[in-house]
Amino acid sequence: MSFARQVSICRTECNLAITPTAQEWQLARLRRPGMSGDHCIQQALNPGQYIFGPGNGPSWQQIHRWQPDVADKRAAEIRRPKLVRLEHVLWQQSDHLDWTVYLPSEAPIIYVPIENADDAGLGYYNCRLIRARDVITLRHRSVIINFRYEEDYFERYVVGVLGGCSIEHHAFAHVDMPLDETSGYLLLGRIDPADQALELTAFVVRPMQRVYIPAQTIHTNDYLLGTWETLLSADCLFPSAQLRPSDEAVSAPVREHALPLLAFRA
Repeated sequence: MSFARQVSICRTECNLAITPTAQEWQLARLRRPGMSGDHCIQQALNPGQYIFGPGNGPSWQQIHRWQPDVADKRAAEIRRPKLVRLEHVLWQQSDHLDWTVYLPSEAPIIYVPIENADDAGLGYYNCRLIRARDVITLRHRSVIINFRYEEDYFERYVVGVLGGCSIEHHAFAHVDMPLDETSGYLLLGRIDPADQALELTAFVVRPMQRVYIPAQTIHTNDYLLGTWETLLSADCLFPSAQLRPSDEAVSAPVREHALPLLAFRA
């Protein structure tokens, strides 16, 4: 796997006016082999607070009196979902755009358990489902856009371009919702503060369920299928990081070695 979709950290707040053109938003950088569709912007959002209200008109309406954010809410019950723990993971940063994550060499294939997405399980990763009247705070210009992940997306892009699967984290929150019955897996992760182990769970998200993913949450889109509606920052680039077996990663360039792939099990 690799922390290797270009993932960037925005260090400043943005207050630029929105002009929702594909050229301005640089959406071409999000086009990849195995993805289809016109990547048409559904809604463009300036920094501020927005309330979710399904119905006629845009999904998110800007509000001008501060309200508690969905990020401040916690599920009534948080449970530890089924997960895989990688206990001897070394995170090495060379600069803010180049990370390497060394995995235990005895684990070339990682089996990640599958869970159905609900607030209790998502809450373990500080994520939650979005419901009517929930409020989110956007610190960067953002867009809502539909991405379609074809059946060959994993082989053509994840394996063919990246050399293996990826996970990422970045400085902006986003919201993801599948539109199709078959939608693949949304992978979420966290670092256990007790021993710095990397924990991972693969969630199945039902159609029309919106998942709020806070800033700096470890996650990946590499296993998504079908069409997903995504709210994401239009201004931020993506720092890249790569996961590699520890016994291969010390002296050889990253691209010379195949990266370990994830396999899911119920």
